[in-house]
Amino acid sequence: MSQMTTATESKRSRFSRIFPARVDKIRDQLRILSNCSSKSSYEWDEGQIERFFAYILQELETLAKSFGVEIKSQVNNQDIYKF
Repeated sequence: MSQMTTATESKRSRFSRIFPARVDKIRDQLRILSNCSSKSSYEWDEGQIERFFAYILQELETLAKSFGVEIKSQVNNQDIYKF
């Protein structure tokens, strides 16, 4: 195996180890964030929630773009960049 192939496999191996773990951390944090949806414990207005989701979705679009993936997001049928 050439040195270039070894370096590529090392990068691939590192990605395969790190990326899924980071995705799991994000999923865990989103589950924790969902606890804030309990109306018996918290109070919020719809506009506030729409802005927060637009912000999160903008970050996801930026992340996807860095991987060469294009996604389009909306919050209540509105473009996320209008918030």
